[in-house]
Amino acid sequence: MVTKIEPESAKPFEQVEADIRRDLALERARNAINDIHDAIEDQRAAAKPLADIAKDKGLALVSVPAVDRTGRDKAGQPVQSLPERDALLAAAFNSDVGVDNEPLRTRAGGYVWYDVTGIEPARDKAFEEVRDAVAAQWRAEEVSRRLTEKARALVERLDKGETLEALAAEAGAPAQTATDLARSSTQPLPAEVVARIFATPVGKAASAPSGEDARAVFKVTAASVPPLVTSTREASAVEERLRVALSEDILAQYIAQVEKDLGVTVYQQNLRRAVGGES
Repeated sequence: MVTKIEPESAKPFEQVEADIRRDLALERARNAINDIHDAIEDQRAAAKPLADIAKDKGLALVSVPAVDRTGRDKAGQPVQSLPERDALLAAAFNSDVGVDNEPLRTRAGGYVWYDVTGIEPARDKAFEEVRDAVAAQWRAEEVSRRLTEKARALVERLDKGETLEALAAEAGAPAQTATDLARSSTQPLPAEVVARIFATPVGKAASAPSGEDARAVFKVTAASVPPLVTSTREASAVEERLRVALSEDILAQYIAQVEKDLGVTVYQQNLRRAVGGES
């Protein structure tokens, strides 16, 4: 149903000058990148090393130390110098030493060329190599376990009628009252605590992680449903999402009924493969 038609109009040059300049610059940049890509591929076809190509073209050459599939070095620290990190790691671990790899296309429209220069076989690390990591993990797990046990005991005492103020004083922690919380609230409580609060019935106590080495214990005393103000941006967004969801649902039901009436079966996985959506 067409409800309105706006007549065609031409904007003055002054209003679109910046957009035109940006589009022309982007087009020239894309052409320059493609020219560099073709030149580098010609040099690679002539068996010229990547290091020499990078020096010849004035491009950055990044030497990455040995990394595992998660992008960590031998000390277990994340390697920060990996361009297009996830795609590069996946491609490198599917490659081999001496393979002429296809360049990776970046999200910004550029390219990343890479070579695998060595492969170390997987092995279990000696205890001396992971002593500090094991100690840190043990400490973190022990702290989490003890915090969970302490919080569980406090929750049980709250549900039995003891006051939050008395328990907070006993634990040496501050007692706070939070009002007018919404599901999307991020202040004054962490999002994980807010989510747990909205999953707890009125009159009940519970706990949730609150930052590193900390846990919040709380009791829900009241809950209310705020009125829906249809003029807000959030309400408009919800209305649009519902409109799209209902339209898609009705369309899906219609297609399913047509397929049933015609005796047609669509194999979605094969269809995705056929149109290139799945390899």
